[in-house]
Amino acid sequence: MASSPQSHLDAVAVRRQDAVAIVELVRPDALNAISVAMGRELVVALGEIARDPGIRAVVLTGSGRAFCSGADLKGGGMPLRDSGRPDLGWALREAFNPLVLGLREMPQPVVAAVNGVAAGLGCSIALACDHVVAARSASFLLAFVNVALVPDGGASVLVPARAGLTRALELALLGDQVSAERALEWGLVNSVEDDDRTLTVALEVAGRLASGPPEALAAIKGLLNGQVLPDLAARLEREAEAQAGRSESEEVLEAITAFLEKRRPEWGDPPGVHQHP
Repeated sequence: MASSPQSHLDAVAVRRQDAVAIVELVRPDALNAISVAMGRELVVALGEIARDPGIRAVVLTGSGRAFCSGADLKGGGMPLRDSGRPDLGWALREAFNPLVLGLREMPQPVVAAVNGVAAGLGCSIALACDHVVAARSASFLLAFVNVALVPDGGASVLVPARAGLTRALELALLGDQVSAERALEWGLVNSVEDDDRTLTVALEVAGRLASGPPEALAAIKGLLNGQVLPDLAARLEREAEAQAGRSESEEVLEAITAFLEKRRPEWGDPPGVHQHP
């Protein structure tokens, strides 16, 4: 199949292969962690693709050895709250939530080629795609709890939509890494392929989708969005509100301090629990 020359933004590469657009995250040294600026680039790129009638399907993947290691909170461009901590709610509203909405609302089906770790926001983005092809070495991780935060980027909606409440609670509460094979067993992904075949298989699936009736595919996607992911924008806003509140908590401060001091965090009593003499 013919492939058009690659066009680059700063941290996102987009190229055409027939009627398929291949969108690649290109921050391999940072394991493709998404900064606010990179999130904005992705929103712009997906918006342009969504308006292009010549593109019938999309493949989203990462360069190097990772799909996406999550949000880059050190990448600059993020305002600070009065406490001096990053405004996570602002970052979600400004860049990350529009990215997830863009993936779900664009008329073309999107195939994720998960070539390595998909952690935090990276896991959310992978699961926001319509079809997920995972490399055998890929893994999925919601590590928010490890730093006293809550799942965001739609994870609180997308994970239970795919795998059910039981698995969503396991991922979110324990923060353990899930292998590609287990992700397949749980219904988080559609297939697991040998590492060197992941992108090829994703392109094959995208090619099949690109040959289908575009209006019908868009209608199917919209119908399932309404049935399975109703009020997604409102749910993303709820996550942003919750994350903004968490970022101001003493637990987050303790998590950061413990990380810097290379020790386990020491948590206080849960809400409503009081010690008695």
